Amino acid sequence: NVKMNYEDENVNAYENTASVSIPVRQEARIDTSSIEVMPESIEVGSEANVMFSIYNMGKTTFYNLQVKYEGDSVEGGDTFLGTLKPGETANVDSMLTATAPSPNGTVKALITFEDESGNPVSFEREFVLDVYEEVYEEPVIPEDMMPEETSGPNVGLIAGIAAAAVAVIV
Repeated sequence: NVKMNYEDENVNAYENTASVSIPVRQEARIDTSSIEVMPESIEVGSEANVMFSIYNMGKTTFYNLQVKYEGDSVEGGDTFLGTLKPGETANVDSMLTATAPSPNGTVKALITFEDESGNPVSFEREFVLDVYEEVYEEPVIPEDMMPEETSGPNVGLIAGIAAAAVAVIV
């Protein structure tokens, strides 16, 4: 409330009270747990599970909370978490698909939400996910381990001669 005192041109005193509202906006305070990736190394075409928690440590509500992943070697895993009230925790459990080899590849988890005024807020967390390409090589067997070819009678030739002899006798 604002109390106002003033005088008019005839020096008559007047008094009035008015209500004024001042919006107070709290800054969003957000934090995450450490990011766990299982397995930490995958081949192209495989999936990895990414898990972590998001904490609302402030006094504002987070609206349209979501997580998206950015990286040269992965795709997918986008997770929508919705509304996160003050003091609450949201758990992220995403599956990323490996698309290209990237040893020691860094992946960014982009966390976005809207504050109570509708303003977008975002921040990033990074983690490492090794993506490798499966290589198939023909096994090499040393010569001393190779089975020896045996020379002996040709079983097919003997069976053919025996069949011909039976045919002639019949």
